[in-house]
Amino acid sequence: EKPVIDLDKTDGTNITVTDETELAYATYRWEDEPEENTVKVEAEPKEGETVAKEINIKITAKKGTNTLIITAVDAAGTTEGDKLYLKITHELGFKKLSFQ
Repeated sequence: EKPVIDLDKTDGTNITVTDETELAYATYRWEDEPEENTVKVEAEPKEGETVAKEINIKITAKKGTNTLIITAVDAAGTTEGDKLYLKITHELGFKKLSFQ
């Protein structure tokens, strides 16, 4: 099965990647950045476990309109991608919000 990417729906800054057997790594980058800015997070087993089944990533959301690209790869080489959901706030409030 493909790895599962879960995005924290409250603030969009916590990403949890899980796999039922074993994860290899996850990558992420902002779409407007060059590919060489891709961050790779290697999976490491939790204490007492022999294989890694979860990766936790904390990001800092960028201001403005941005797309975050997340890819998870399990030990068998199966990949999964997902979309980022954001909670949008502004200290002075909003007149209008639009999404595409």
